[in-house]
Amino acid sequence: MSTIITWGKNTHSIEIIDKKKLLEEILPKHFRQKRFESFVRQMNLYGFKKIRHTNKHCFVNSALKHGKK
Repeated sequence: MSTIITWGKNTHSIEIIDKKKLLEEILPKHFRQKRFESFVRQMNLYGFKKIRHTNKHCFVNSALKHGKK
């Protein structure tokens, strides 16, 4: 899955590496929606903010911490 989505450079973010694969492989299995815009709205409901880096989409949430359960 790390070729589709991964942790961001800081521990409070995730990066979508392959948007097309996310839409085709991940969203149908784990979410009701299949559109990226709907996924972004869902992420916003959970406190994530979308930021754009070059060709990647990043979502930041200060409550998210890589390596913590």
